[in-house]
Amino acid sequence: MDTKPTVSPKGKHAGAAQHAPQAANSSVQSAHVPANVPADASANASANAPVPNAHVSMVDGANKQRAHKPLYPTSAARTHEHLTRVHASRGGAIKAPARSAQTHAHAHHYTIVAAILAVCVVIGGGYFAFKFANPAAQSARFQANADGTEAKVTIPKGASASSIAALLKEADVIDDTTQFLKALGNHLNAAQQIKSGTYLLMRGADFDQLIDRLIQGPNAQENALSVPEGLTSARLVELIQTTYGIAPDSIKQSLQAHSYADEFPFVKDAHNDSLEGFLFPKTYDFEGKVPQTPTIVKAMLAQYQKEVSVLDFDTARKAIKEKYHVTMSNYDFLTLASIIEKEALTDDDRPLVASVFYNRLKIDKPLESDATMGYVTAGKVTADDLKKQSPYNSYLNRGLPPTPICSPGLPSMAAALNPKDTSYMYFWITEKEHVFSETYEQHQEAIKKAS
Repeated sequence: MDTKPTVSPKGKHAGAAQHAPQAANSSVQSAHVPANVPADASANASANAPVPNAHVSMVDGANKQRAHKPLYPTSAARTHEHLTRVHASRGGAIKAPARSAQTHAHAHHYTIVAAILAVCVVIGGGYFAFKFANPAAQSARFQANADGTEAKVTIPKGASASSIAALLKEADVIDDTTQFLKALGNHLNAAQQIKSGTYLLMRGADFDQLIDRLIQGPNAQENALSVPEGLTSARLVELIQTTYGIAPDSIKQSLQAHSYADEFPFVKDAHNDSLEGFLFPKTYDFEGKVPQTPTIVKAMLAQYQKEVSVLDFDTARKAIKEKYHVTMSNYDFLTLASIIEKEALTDDDRPLVASVFYNRLKIDKPLESDATMGYVTAGKVTADDLKKQSPYNSYLNRGLPPTPICSPGLPSMAAALNPKDTSYMYFWITEKEHVFSETYEQHQEAIKKAS
């Protein structure tokens, strides 16, 4: 090694005076409306029908919309939209009878018109009198508390129609459980089609709209799992525990690569049966449900497979071999991308950081990245840490560490496959400085100017 490493609290660099990258941290909180609500004794025959499981899907980010426009906003960060239903009545014009010279024809025509008008007055007056005299009938269509605000409601698995109605009334989504159950009964098999999960529902919405929403499925981002770039599997365990309350030991047992090798063959190359690096950073929406850990892992592996499908590993492997005389497997690319993820701060820096590491690999020079040792310490890296023997100490060992050190994003993956063509051997990166150097003297000068 060409220099004695020192530690700086400000910058990242390869070669000297590095600081440990901060570990990503994230938490998601969720809230539920209590599910144990007494059933409504007035429920109809469909009131006790069980609700099937909600379909679990994963979306890209918190604001991905459904294929059709939902009746309610589908994102946790949303604008309040007043939803109205326009009821238009079609009127038919009455064709006037042909003119006649006979007086009795006119008299007969006027008599018919008068009779029709009389009937209309009686029917129309009776209809409006019924509507205003029967608030319950009016409530069956439009709610009295139509204030346009939203309520979060969680419908538990197996909830009966009457308990669902009670939950909706408790949240002020409806004001009459009996009328809601009657409206539900007017929809064929509606009670059996309502899906469990967490919903954001507009207070005072039309019953038909409300029932349609419940049949479509949860629309809230409740229980979504937001995984940031650079998160380690150890931190992912903490995030899943915080979000869903699953025991850490159970989560760790579900993070063994061999359990998913049949469905996702690319994890067969994983070292020590570890899924480190493969658990792709993204926001995963399980539609208000609390998923099992294997469901989460499969969603993340499927996302990794989808994201990296746009990368040409074979072409990159050939180019890297020709230029740097380094043989890279897909797993090696992932490992290098994870180091780039921890060291670079911007997407513009990533291909440059990659070039520094490849230039070092070419001449069999240690990578000298604090980030690899930070994977062991799970925090700050001191000068003493860099003297300790470890497979992840890239000051004492040449080449790549045995596994990825975090889950890199797609830009870091792309940089690992397509580095910039430079002669850089060092970098000094802080929030203010992004300096790349070819010689150690230039590198030291960059650090001196920064301090």
